[in-house]
Amino acid sequence: FIMSTFNMLLLGGSPIYLAGLTDSLIRSFPNSQISLRSSELSQLVSTVIFVSSDTQKSTDQYLKQQLQKYAPARFFVIGPLRTPHYVRSLINAGITGYLLRYVSPEILVEVVAGTQAGELYLDPKLEAEWIRQQLRIGRKRTVSISKREREVLQLITEEFTTAEIASKLFICLSTVE
Repeated sequence: FIMSTFNMLLLGGSPIYLAGLTDSLIRSFPNSQISLRSSELSQLVSTVIFVSSDTQKSTDQYLKQQLQKYAPARFFVIGPLRTPHYVRSLINAGITGYLLRYVSPEILVEVVAGTQAGELYLDPKLEAEWIRQQLRIGRKRTVSISKREREVLQLITEEFTTAEIASKLFICLSTVE
C-alpha cells in the first residue's frame, strides 16, 4: 500500500478523531497529501473521507453537498450504524464506501488503497447487523398491550377468578378469557 498516492481530504468529525485518522493515513500513505482543507491540496482531490456524526439530519445535507463538490473523487463515509435505507441513499448519491465508526486503521487503509473508483465497500459489520435486524435475531420482541389488558393481567396475578375479574371490570367473561 505504500506505493499508493492520494490527495486526501478529511471532513467532519472531532479534532481528536481527525488527528488520529490523519496520523494513521500519513504512516500508511507517506507519499500522499492529506489535509483538512481542500485549499491546502496542490492537486485535485482524489479521495474524501467524511466522518459522520450521530445527528443524521444535520450532516446529511452537508455530506451530499460535499459529494457533489468533490465528484469524481472516491468518497468514503465513516459513521455510526445507520438503516439500509439511509446508506442506500448515500450510495445513490455516489459514495464509494461506508465504514462503521470504530473501524481499525488497518482496515481503513486496506479499503482506501484497495477500492477503485466505481467499486463499493460496505463494512461487513454493517451488513451483518442489517441481516440480524431483518431476521430479528438476538432481539427480544416486545408486544404492547392496552390499559384494559394490563388491568386484567394485574387481577390475574392477584388470583381473582375469571368471573370476579369480569364483574370487577364490568366486562364479559369471554373478554377476560
